[in-house]
Amino acid sequence: MSGTYTASIEAFARTLGSSEDSVASSVSGSVTTPSALVSAVTDPPQVVPLNSISIDSRGTDDSYVAELIIGNLSASVVRKGEDVYLKANDEFAQRLLLPRMVTSWLHLKVSDQRAKDFITLTSPVGLIGLVLKNPDPSVAYTTGSITTVSEGTGVQVLLTENNLLVGTAVVASRGVPWPLRVRIADSTGSVDFTMKDWNVEVVPPKIDSTFNVTEGQPAPATG
Repeated sequence: MSGTYTASIEAFARTLGSSEDSVASSVSGSVTTPSALVSAVTDPPQVVPLNSISIDSRGTDDSYVAELIIGNLSASVVRKGEDVYLKANDEFAQRLLLPRMVTSWLHLKVSDQRAKDFITLTSPVGLIGLVLKNPDPSVAYTTGSITTVSEGTGVQVLLTENNLLVGTAVVASRGVPWPLRVRIADSTGSVDFTMKDWNVEVVPPKIDSTFNVTEGQPAPATG
């Protein structure tokens, strides 16, 4: 069993983030990092210290809804294919110099760097891939014992880097070996994610009022 599940999590990690992967999931948890989000939504770009981030994201790589909280700043992100919509609380909107984001959705294309800043932090597939899809040869997976977490029963997988334990993952022991929980911590920060609702479709909400940051004028409502 050890070899089977170690191979399974590595194989699953290699497929995450690929264009062929469209499995829906719900990812929630936190990330701590000394880095900062340099948002290009505004000109000049605004620097938002990340420190501790709470994330709740549901859906697939190209169709999802997410909530992002950084201290007293919060934002809602909706991706529908090539379109990305952003809304923010008053503190975040003021920081981005876009007060309209409190009541209307900022509409950007996914190829826009201004959207990519938020996609990196909120895509459910991207988040899991960021944790597990690590090409560094010094990172190794070793299977541990059966354990039960709130998301289900699974096999505990130890993540080591240069022979030092840096985290654990729990992979479902029944059916498809989906990741259920991942916890990693090292000198660069920490990650604590839970994953559930695998293969459950998420329908993005209707977007009622949008605007384009370049033109600064209301855009047509979209469904």
